[in-house]
Amino acid sequence: MADATKKRTPGDVAAIAVAYLAKSRGDAVRALHDAISDALDDLSEVDEREKAKDRLISHGYVRAWLHLTRQ
Repeated sequence: MADATKKRTPGDVAAIAVAYLAKSRGDAVRALHDAISDALDDLSEVDEREKAKDRLISHGYVRAWLHLTRQ
């Protein structure tokens, strides 16, 4: 997985823009729509992973507490 804290350069942004524009065959509105849609999908996936991680941590605390109270 790529380092999420890596600073993006203007060149990175330009390369992504060119790729979306090429994929949309020069339709700038479509390229922007696709880029935003992909970004929102990525944010949704990150949010779901964070929620799953939080649930696992919470379950771990509950299990540990139950184990300690039964002794």
